[in-house]
Amino acid sequence: MSDDEPQGPPRSEAAAESEAIPQPGQPAFDLILGAGEGLLGPRHPAIVQAIQRQAEGSLLPEPAELSPLAASLRERLADCLFPGLFFFQTDRSAAVEYALRLARLRDAGQRYKVLSFVGGYHGLTLGALTASGLPAWQAGLGPLVAGARYCPWEDLQAVREAIDEQTTAILLQPILTRQGLRAATPEFLSGLRQLADAHGLWVIADESDIGWGATGDWSASQAGGAAPDCAIMGAGLAGGLPLAAVGLRATAAERLPTDWQTHPALQPPPLSPLPLAAALAVLDTIEHEGLLANARCCGEQWERFLMTLPEDFDFVEAIRCQGTLSGIELDLPVRQVQSALSRRGILVDAVGETTLRVQLPLTLEEATLQQLAEAFHQAFEAVEREPGDA
Repeated sequence: MSDDEPQGPPRSEAAAESEAIPQPGQPAFDLILGAGEGLLGPRHPAIVQAIQRQAEGSLLPEPAELSPLAASLRERLADCLFPGLFFFQTDRSAAVEYALRLARLRDAGQRYKVLSFVGGYHGLTLGALTASGLPAWQAGLGPLVAGARYCPWEDLQAVREAIDEQTTAILLQPILTRQGLRAATPEFLSGLRQLADAHGLWVIADESDIGWGATGDWSASQAGGAAPDCAIMGAGLAGGLPLAAVGLRATAAERLPTDWQTHPALQPPPLSPLPLAAALAVLDTIEHEGLLANARCCGEQWERFLMTLPEDFDFVEAIRCQGTLSGIELDLPVRQVQSALSRRGILVDAVGETTLRVQLPLTLEEATLQQLAEAFHQAFEAVEREPGDA
């Protein structure tokens, strides 16, 4: 890396220890990372120590309003995202459901329709699955929850035409994680914000399937200009332990009924202290190690390498990158490239039949990045030589 290229912050011994060092039976490079849950590596010392310390005390779940750990995490998330209220759930689908209930409660259910997008993924509970624009996932499950409307991705005119007097919110993934890792453009996000403001709607950004901090910012939607009223965070928030968060901007909370927090359907579940302690350790590590800056730096270098692949290999059709998250679109079955990479100790995920999903750890270092690039190129060369037996 030249002197005029962006430099990542100095790395500590703890950060170095968190690299994906292969153990017996493990790949040399795990670039699935539990679908983004393990962006600090599989066993970051800070997370392990936080869990161990907490395990010496109470392990019993307790009401969120009584938990000092939950109170601390709320404050930290407000600093990272926006001033507002934060609520915790034990999984991502439940967090999406909570956000949808909040949106419906604004007008006592009189406005209940939620616009979402073809290809968007929002979870597997019935309400979250209904909001997902994935017909194959919904097949045979009807009737689904009333009020769902689906618009083509990045089609502001379709959104404008779909809004009516019963619409309460626009729900979107800033990056379509299950549809080729297609990121919303800043123009689309800002256009949604303008439409929402004009019609008194909420923008709900579901980032629960995007690794926490993977884009090089705390929030992909805010960085893109959406300024959501409600944000949902999940993957990687607690370093792999089950935890998701729903953030409600203070200005949005003002639109809710005065007694909304006493509604029985909006009472958050009791929380285990272990994922809360882990989440605080994740935030501490990202901040103290400068890992957002490192994600941007490594992401830029990785993107430069990936952009050479379509030039070198005819079967690489497109490259899409957002920080440490990238999609490689192919015109051959993705399993062929997965197999070639696996033979070289690299584990990658697939999105559909022809797109590789690659997630770099936030803790990645430049030397490791170079090794990855060399191994990727060798694997792609093998596929080019022998597509059926790479």
